[in-house]
Amino acid sequence: MRDSTPLETDILNNAAIYFDFNEPVITNTTQHRVGINFVTVGAWSPVRPSFGVTIAPHPLQTAVGCICRAPPTTGITSCGCTT
Repeated sequence: MRDSTPLETDILNNAAIYFDFNEPVITNTTQHRVGINFVTVGAWSPVRPSFGVTIAPHPLQTAVGCICRAPPTTGITSCGCTT
């Protein structure tokens, strides 16, 4: 949405989701009417940016691996993944 979009403008949206080489699944159409202070947009940042989790490989196949990062002072030495 642009800053110049007039108030009370209806924005319609849908998506085509593809799984492998199959035909796309078309989602329901959603409607959003532009209003004042209706949606607040901002950048997300983690509460503790020194922590992190990486999941691999991409795309996932028959197994998944997790890599956890935590500052040494936390005493956290491992994390678990559910496959």
